[in-house]
Amino acid sequence: QGLAGLHDLLEHGYDVANGGDLRADQQDVGIVEDGLHALGVGDEVRRDVPLVEAHTLGELELKSRRNAEKARTYYLRALEKRPDDLRTLLKLADLELMVGDRDAEIHHLDRAIEAHAEEIGPRVRLARARLALGDPESALVPLTGLPSEAQTDIEYLKARGEAHADSGDFLGAAEVFEALTTVDPGDADGFYGLAFSYGALGKLQEMKEALLRALALRPDAQAANELVVRLFALAEENREAQSVISELKSHHPEHPQIMLLEAHLTQKKGDSARALDLYRTATQKHPEDGTILRGLAQ
Repeated sequence: QGLAGLHDLLEHGYDVANGGDLRADQQDVGIVEDGLHALGVGDEVRRDVPLVEAHTLGELELKSRRNAEKARTYYLRALEKRPDDLRTLLKLADLELMVGDRDAEIHHLDRAIEAHAEEIGPRVRLARARLALGDPESALVPLTGLPSEAQTDIEYLKARGEAHADSGDFLGAAEVFEALTTVDPGDADGFYGLAFSYGALGKLQEMKEALLRALALRPDAQAANELVVRLFALAEENREAQSVISELKSHHPEHPQIMLLEAHLTQKKGDSARALDLYRTATQKHPEDGTILRGLAQ
């Protein structure tokens, strides 16, 4: 209970791993195929300037938004000449996201799918837009009826797994994430999604195995903290969860969230002296972790 939706847990990792196209557009949003004027958002802050004063950040953001709006105008003109051009439709979807118009973003993605039904990318983009709006059932719609090669496409599998999980179909989510981790055993999000789904199904041993694989790949992910919190919450009443935590500790004895929650759980059981020792040890290992410091102070 209280665990964030899977899309929210994995969103940061997805942005970092897959946001390259959008960030590239933010650096040079004015590249239009017809040779229209380039707008160069990235040039607004010279690379040799080491620090931008805080009061100018809002101005820079406003300029970037204005540039995005100008670029959108150019791309709309280009779209009039080639209404089904996939690249133009996807660029427009990026720009609509930059200016905060989700409805327009979805409109362009719908058009891209209608004109290029065989393409996987626009369908994944549309599913993610609908997940961001909190509508996982609708997110599943563009992910159906795809050719067989979609079953080995990592981003398609991630989006489909997240949509199943956030709509409450944890069995379906587990099946998708099992497929994802088979296709790419090095994908941390796949194992975090699998751990999340197994945990929701009450399969704690399977959750542990998936979580161990995920922690080995990316231990500092937000999903790691959330899933460890879930295990510790269960551990107050569930001996199986306690054994899972013990094994997690043996593999990751210095993970900050594991150290913090072990100390918290010990304190909750009334063993303040032991809890104090645990907080001190955690503080020595992670002296800048504010949550651990607050626990020690308390």
